[in-house]
Formats: sequence, C-alpha cells, structure tokens
Amino acid sequence: MSMVSSTKRKLEWLLIVNPEVRPAKYPDYLDKKAAQSWRTEYRLCSTYRLFLTTILPLTDAVIYLDSDTVLMSPIELLWTKFYNMTSSQHAAFGREPNSVNLGWYQHQANIPYVPPSGTR
Repeated sequence: MSMVSSTKRKLEWLLIVNPEVRPAKYPDYLDKKAAQSWRTEYRLCSTYRLFLTTILPLTDAVIYLDSDTVLMSPIELLWTKFYNMTSSQHAAFGREPNSVNLGWYQHQANIPYVPPSGTR
C-alpha cells in the first residue's frame, strides 16, 4: 500500500468517526481543597475519565480506552454488547500485568500501592 493511499484511508476513517475535541478540567462542584488534592496526587489526564458525564453532558454512552489498549476485534462488537444492556447495568474492566514487576503503580504512583492479597 502506498503512503498516499494509506493516508487517504486514515482521513476517510476520521470522516466516519467524526472526532470532537473538548477541554478537560476538574468539575466546578469540587471544592477548592478537594480540587487541589486531585491536582497534587493525580494528573488531569489520568482522572478526567472519572468526570466524563460532566465533560460530555449530551453524550449518552462512552467507551473509554487507554492509549495502550489494543482491540482484537471491531469496536462495533463492543458497542453492540453495551446497546443490549438495560439501564440498571454497567460494565468496567481493568487488567493488571501478569508480573508484579511490570506494573506502574507500585513503582511510579504518588499514591499507596496495595499488593495483591489473594483475593483474585
């Protein structure tokens, strides 16, 4: 595939997806002390997903994926699963690395890391 056709395919994908960029900030309802605590312990980019309902008030459904997530099948299959859910259902998933030495939190985070305690 040539570079031109590859670039064209990427641009066509953008037209289908229609991405929209919005500013992220901590919600106004956080008091100043709480907001400062959030800013000190976490980066905005790692916590804004907690406030997606505030950032995207007109959006009724969101699939949030970290930048290092790889999908092994079309995202539409995941959307289908969500559309089949009732209003009383929700889903979340997070997987830690198999090796404790590869994890980010126990080495880099400013918050306490709690090692596995046999509750898996």
